[in-house]
Amino acid sequence: MTGFRKLTGMLHLWLGLVSGLIVFIVSLTGCLYVFESEIQSLYNGPYTRVPAQNGPLLPVSELAWRGWQALSNEVNMPERFEYATVSLYSDPAKAAYYYVYDDRQNLQHYVHLNPYTGAVLKVRDMHTDPFAIILRLHTSLLLQYEEGHKIVGTAVLIFVISLLTGLVLWWPRNKAALKQRFSVKWSARWRRVNYDSHNVFGFYSLLPALLIAVTGLVWSFDWVEQGLYFLFTGRTDVPAYFEPTSRREPPRTDTVLDRSMAQTRGQYPTAAYYSVSLPAADTSSIAVSAYPNEATYYDATTFFYNQYTGQLLGTDRLETQNLGQKARLMNYDVHIGKILGLPGQLLAFFASLVSASLPVTGFLIWWGRRKKKRPAAVSHPLGRSRPQTASKTVS
Repeated sequence: MTGFRKLTGMLHLWLGLVSGLIVFIVSLTGCLYVFESEIQSLYNGPYTRVPAQNGPLLPVSELAWRGWQALSNEVNMPERFEYATVSLYSDPAKAAYYYVYDDRQNLQHYVHLNPYTGAVLKVRDMHTDPFAIILRLHTSLLLQYEEGHKIVGTAVLIFVISLLTGLVLWWPRNKAALKQRFSVKWSARWRRVNYDSHNVFGFYSLLPALLIAVTGLVWSFDWVEQGLYFLFTGRTDVPAYFEPTSRREPPRTDTVLDRSMAQTRGQYPTAAYYSVSLPAADTSSIAVSAYPNEATYYDATTFFYNQYTGQLLGTDRLETQNLGQKARLMNYDVHIGKILGLPGQLLAFFASLVSASLPVTGFLIWWGRRKKKRPAAVSHPLGRSRPQTASKTVS
């Protein structure tokens, strides 16, 4: 058993040294991103709130046009985007926004709009937005997305193995050692406090840290998503996300976007907000999602409409999904803790904070032991320095 622990210790050490810096960066940025929406609402407050009015909101088509016009004054706008949405809130004091993303054109912008007048409140370039930079640092270390994403994913995978090997090393050998595994001896010297912190906080944060790491790996490796789907369903055929196509037909005289929004609002009048995804291609559908609350994404109901006629093509609801599909939809909300509301966010925050501290405390443990192993130097009678050795007895 001693040999096994020694091998585990070596594995834990070198895996930690290899991945430590990346784990530190990813975990620290993850701490900040847990409360991204709350922090964003503070410093973007003037652009996200409007005076509440009793009058009707502008049609979705008009808001999309106002957003497009605002952006066209600043950037070269393509005819269609990879992704473009208009979001409207049931809260009468919340601004609407128009969002576009197109990697081919290097576009990623938010246009905040007054939903009653269409006035542009703010155009935000997400390439310079602080939280967008934090997110890119978190997911790809500000490198090219594909390369950076794989580097981050590999480091997080190594971190998962480090957590498991750390549990083996934490496991007490006897009852006397058990008492030392659950509390930090704050009155001891800093090296002992550092050692206890690494072990104790690492143990307490083990399960949430593993959950955050595994849900993050879903975006890095397809086999992780496939494995989780198999875990929940026993099946390997992961279905594609539901998105019907539009058949090209002569358009109606009224605005299809507005009718699609009206039909969805009629089905879900109490939704916290609605997000209308504009068709990205000639065969794409209009997708209108109704979100029961602003905090989570997984429980939305999405209606798909023919972009030419407004015909309802299908509906995507949480309750119609199998367990594996539900787990996939919940992945982001689980990853940042919002699946449990504020308590879940706090748990994710502190687990990420501890995860960021583990490479630091682990490095200090290794560095302290490394220095301790060096032989102390004593003064040589001739003025030189030599290593201290055991003295010989001479007769």
